[in-house]
Amino acid sequence: MPMTSSTDDAPVAGCLTLADGTRYRGHLYGAAPAPHPLAAEVVFTTAMGGYPEAITDPSYQDQILVLAYPQAGIYGVPADEVQSRAPMIHALVVRDLAPPPPDAEPLDHFLARFGIPLLAGVDTRSLIRHLRTRGTVLGTVAAGWEGVAPDPGHSAHPDPLRAAGEPARAGEGDLRVSVVDLGAKRAVIEMLARQPGVRVRTFRPEAGVEAIVRDADAVVLSNGPGDPAEMVDLVPLVRALAEERPTFGICLGHQLLATAFGARTFKLPFGHRGVNHPVRHLTTGRTWITSHNHGYAVAEDGLPAELEVTARDLTDGTVEGLRHRQLPVVSLQFHPEGAPGPREADAALEAFLEQVRRGEGQA
Repeated sequence: MPMTSSTDDAPVAGCLTLADGTRYRGHLYGAAPAPHPLAAEVVFTTAMGGYPEAITDPSYQDQILVLAYPQAGIYGVPADEVQSRAPMIHALVVRDLAPPPPDAEPLDHFLARFGIPLLAGVDTRSLIRHLRTRGTVLGTVAAGWEGVAPDPGHSAHPDPLRAAGEPARAGEGDLRVSVVDLGAKRAVIEMLARQPGVRVRTFRPEAGVEAIVRDADAVVLSNGPGDPAEMVDLVPLVRALAEERPTFGICLGHQLLATAFGARTFKLPFGHRGVNHPVRHLTTGRTWITSHNHGYAVAEDGLPAELEVTARDLTDGTVEGLRHRQLPVVSLQFHPEGAPGPREADAALEAFLEQVRRGEGQA
């Protein structure tokens, strides 16, 4: 297996074992896996860059992330590209671990600091084709050529309450936006704070409705990890916030808003994860190139009458945007803050904020 390393330590044999018994062998860097590792969902991203953002994105919490692009680590892990206080992934799987520039922190060293293993030298093309055919499955990363079979009863469970950060403030201005942090990327806060005249405060969900809406003109529900159908405790909070203030949902926030108004969600076969997904904005007819990281989607079948679809994924037709017909509530399934080169999706947030400023009933 052709492979380079960014560390002087000799790698050891390692193995990714899927729940169907398929094994993918490579060499371990980063931290040593536990002798009896937790099982975790094995997912992949098709992005050609942005691995520092991906490994620190809370939406990837407790998942084994596979990079489709064959080289990883080539520019290290720049501090200004990380999205949370620590890597959120369970493990990383790559084809080729490349050495970074001398002044950059190597990818495997960064992961080792937080106890996260990196399995390199894997035939990721074969692995991703397998996942696309069979769908998302549980897997384990373990030392040795034979690996450890995943145990569904001993598996990681992503949780937005664990992914949420500490309350924070950003930006200056007279338009006050409360962000409900369900596992927000740093870029979400920065996207809001760079809007003219916007002042941002973040809240953990347990802060409650009264604290979140106090001194707030609008609410943003962030991205985050996990299955929205299992987050029944958050649904009353989301519904109450949407009835109190103009509300904008992103990714998990979009799914929870839909659930709060009677829609249902479902698990995609292998998810949407990448930075080149085409999404059609149905009002304007424009196609946006967007950043995605989600394993669940809102079902259009049975969508409540008060919710209108505003955007659709052009690869599989799934719902990518919603608005409420009476309340100032809008949402996007994809990540507008991801901005994979184009920034046209900024218009959706800008329009929402402008209508909040004008005090219009429909966002």
